Amino acid sequence: NHLTNQIKRVYSSNKASETPFHLHYINFRKDGKTYKLCCDKIDGFENYVATFEERGVTDLFNASEVVYLSPDSENVIQTLDPSKSYIIGGLVDDSVKKNTSSSYSEYVEIATGRLPIPEYMSRS
Repeated sequence: NHLTNQIKRVYSSNKASETPFHLHYINFRKDGKTYKLCCDKIDGFENYVATFEERGVTDLFNASEVVYLSPDSENVIQTLDPSKSYIIGGLVDDSVKKNTSSSYSEYVEIATGRLPIPEYMSRS
């Protein structure tokens, strides 16, 4: 499952970082299918040091405090702003329709940003 692999990769990379940040899993119900799938597929998932929250981004944060990471954003992020929370969509995958995350962000009036991945990395 792509989502469980992404959750595991983000958590592991963050945990190993010299400057880890706190992870919030939002729109995430502990009695839901996704949580159960993560528990089945990721060893130790139940013990992750993170916040699990059923509410969504607009319920938890002020729009001015949030940047939704989108591969379609024209705003290329070169440095992270410690006063902002950065959202990684749960279905970050090559099969997602173009502009899905940026359209959602525009709808809820949240700024978008794009990591400079194509500028610094290439697929092999």
